[in-house]
Amino acid sequence: MARRYGLYATVPTGSGTHELRLVIQGCLNGRPAVVRGVVHVPRGIDSRILVMFLVGTATATLCVRRAVWRYSRHRQYEQGIELRNVVVLGTNQLSYALSRQIRDHRRLGYRLWVLSRRLDLR
Repeated sequence: MARRYGLYATVPTGSGTHELRLVIQGCLNGRPAVVRGVVHVPRGIDSRILVMFLVGTATATLCVRRAVWRYSRHRQYEQGIELRNVVVLGTNQLSYALSRQIRDHRRLGYRLWVLSRRLDLR
């Protein structure tokens, strides 16, 4: 389910709330697999309560884990660790705006390389 919802991405690209929504949605959609696994539990345990407990625990644990991972990843980016190199080529307003966006938001995980020399192509 995590692969289906894009949760194995190396860099957290979406917002934190969007990512948590995807985690919750993936856990809830994984319920049928848990129900099939509960068939093998001894009869003394109520299977509905067990399924609710397992799905709830997995959802809470994964949400906390993803939030901690996102926070630590952003801290690494702000310290300059594991940044990806980016070069923006162009002299129009869009390239300047993109350069400013990358430069001002270190949490994106990019290191901006600026080519300051303009080529005169007549």
